[in-house]
Amino acid sequence: MGRALPWALGALAVLSLVAGLALRRLYPPLHAVASLGPDGAHPLWHVSRSTDASVLTVQALQAVPGDAQHAYELWALPHGRALRVSLGIMPRLGQIERQLTPVQRAALEGAGRFEVSLEPLGGSRSGQATGPSVCAAEVADAR
Repeated sequence: MGRALPWALGALAVLSLVAGLALRRLYPPLHAVASLGPDGAHPLWHVSRSTDASVLTVQALQAVPGDAQHAYELWALPHGRALRVSLGIMPRLGQIERQLTPVQRAALEGAGRFEVSLEPLGGSRSGQATGPSVCAAEVADAR
């Protein structure tokens, strides 16, 4: 028993380290990048991203009003580029987490601002915002 205890503790430490690394890979740490709403005092959404910009998390901070024919879509407005890139539909309630495509990752990493537009249900079909902008915010540096 005396010799087994150190081995068991060592094995437990190794398993804990492996489990921690696996969880970090599955659930990368998130960094807040923006809060969006009609004004700075009343945010509707909180946007976070993983360190490597592969995962975007958007949380509705309250029930967001809307109708059955429209959706709110998040856009990254990269520095020095005219074309915005869709980062997906915003939740009206709760939280979403999405894996970003390489194009979305590049846009997120180079974004200076986010904008939310009101689009047809399912999002813009043209690849660019077609509806009015409902809010925008500067992107905080998440690195």
